Amino acid sequence: MVWDASFKNFLKRFIEADISTEIDVPTANLRLDFLIKKKGKLPFPFSYTKGTILGEFKSERDKFSIDDIYKGLAKAYLHIGSSKSENVTDVTLMFIIGEKPLPSKLPVYFDLNPIEKGVTVLQHQVHTIVVELDKIEYDEENMFLGIFASKPIRKRIIAKALQERESFIISYSYFLYKDEVVEVAKAENIEVDPRALSIRSAVESIGIDRIIEEFGIEKTLSQLTPEQKDKILKILSQERK
Repeated sequence: MVWDASFKNFLKRFIEADISTEIDVPTANLRLDFLIKKKGKLPFPFSYTKGTILGEFKSERDKFSIDDIYKGLAKAYLHIGSSKSENVTDVTLMFIIGEKPLPSKLPVYFDLNPIEKGVTVLQHQVHTIVVELDKIEYDEENMFLGIFASKPIRKRIIAKALQERESFIISYSYFLYKDEVVEVAKAENIEVDPRALSIRSAVESIGIDRIIEEFGIEKTLSQLTPEQKDKILKILSQERK
């Protein structure tokens, strides 16, 4: 789904760690959404995890049930069991869920332990955390997560991004929720260029590497006018400074 791919791109953009996505689980036709190897301090709520994070992401369009928890645990056990470098004591299974809340009725042996607003530990052999994006507190470091929460929350994040000209969040928000970005920009009296946003959101979501791979660098450059080439060179020279 487009939300899943977007979420993974956000992780790679805003979290300083070794991040892999779409991890095949050995001996099963299953995949983990992402794997994070921590290098140092990570922003909340990732700060509550252990050294290795096995992640499952559920967007606002996904349901989240007890079956998802069991399936996630199965993936975690299979992954750990097949790994020579990872130990169960240093792994966190992390569920990040959008608008859908944590199921209200879970087996008692999970022994739910809310450790902070929107963050719940499920006591299990594998350290397991559920993060509810509609309930956590946001700051400068984790505000990108709010884009995947419900509409009232993400509109606040979009407004802040527009005010601060945070181009990555703006362009991706436009890719995911075009009408909401236009609506928020109008409410904030901030002028936006829909054509430019459409182009930027396409490049951000697809990736410049994918565009070059598809069309070839020579073919891509051949489509540009001399003025466009000069503009790209100026941008690149500015980014090197």
